Amino acid sequence: MKISYLICTCLALLLLSCSKNTDTLSQKENITSKKIRYAETAEEKQLVARIAELSEILKYVCKNKEANKEIAAVIKGGFYEDERVKIEDLLRPESSPAYKTEALKKLTFRKGSFKEEFAKHSAAANNSISTRSTDDYLGDIAIYFPYSEMFQLPEYITLTPALYESNEGDGFVILENSEYRTDVNDDYAFENPTYIVTNGAEQVDCTDPAWCNPPLDPVPELNLRRVQIGWARSKVN
Repeated sequence: MKISYLICTCLALLLLSCSKNTDTLSQKENITSKKIRYAETAEEKQLVARIAELSEILKYVCKNKEANKEIAAVIKGGFYEDERVKIEDLLRPESSPAYKTEALKKLTFRKGSFKEEFAKHSAAANNSISTRSTDDYLGDIAIYFPYSEMFQLPEYITLTPALYESNEGDGFVILENSEYRTDVNDDYAFENPTYIVTNGAEQVDCTDPAWCNPPLDPVPELNLRRVQIGWARSKVN
């Protein structure tokens, strides 16, 4: 699925989003000539700050192979359109409808790995820790896995926070005991499993309301670190 770089209509900054269209050469040349657009409104800046903060925790979570495989499995389960899963679903593996699809039942992974790792690393975070209402804080923040059909359940991934609008973003290759920065664009995501921390996930059409909207267990309160973020500039060719 083709990556493009957009700002969604609800004012949430996205770094990458899927499109079924195949670009012509002239279209690609036009895309690569675009400049970076940073968050401008207070709402955009608040969202980007939350994405940045959660991404810092996810850098630790994604060092765990089982957590990575669980993220990919739930995305491949197909509850949401456009190869996504909300973080709140990954924190509710017992009750989230995203875990109840027929496609997911065919995949092998350890359910609850993400929740365990997220709780451990969010609790360990310090530096002006503040406790927030987790449901309100997470909102619709989601993980997007472009070209997921090209990969098996990955043990190691590249994590990319969607902090601005551009045709290329800052990614972090997450290994078990280390990480390093890389540039992420459409070609990179096609060749390497890449998780993009972004906003928004639309549920696929569903004809069974009882299955689509079951009662959910509350997400436990989590201690999340407040981090100061600047605006990192990515390389645009």
